[in-house]
Amino acid sequence: ADGVILDFLHETTLSASVDIVRNGAAVSGNLVDLSYSTSIVMTDEDLEAVRPHMTYRLCDSPADVREQIGMTDKHVDRIRSAMAGGLHAAAKYVSDEWVLPFVIHGSEVECRAQLTELIETHWLTEFMLPVFEMEEPRDYVERVGRLFEHH
Repeated sequence: ADGVILDFLHETTLSASVDIVRNGAAVSGNLVDLSYSTSIVMTDEDLEAVRPHMTYRLCDSPADVREQIGMTDKHVDRIRSAMAGGLHAAAKYVSDEWVLPFVIHGSEVECRAQLTELIETHWLTEFMLPVFEMEEPRDYVERVGRLFEHH
């Protein structure tokens, strides 16, 4: 492959996933572009925008990842049942503690540091920002864009 997109990985699995991609590319002699996509959460509104989209991501996460965040099979069943009413209905069963390990979060300064570390540590070619349904999507993109300004 010429490129790989990694999406919303738990913070403890990102390095291993990058290693798998890089090692596979090395075996084939390919240079691979690596793209990472996740939400950046700097406000309560940012967190609420991503929460519905974590419903299926959390339920589909490997058992060891769910165990790390304290998510039981009972939680998965409750969220999946609630999904019949839509993602927003299911989102009320998703705790902050489950979401935060999958996103970049904190103040603007903290998010800039996390993003810079991710890009430099994993030699990311691209960072993709999902923009979910939210009150002020333009404001969100502008705030995140400031993270890429050099300070």
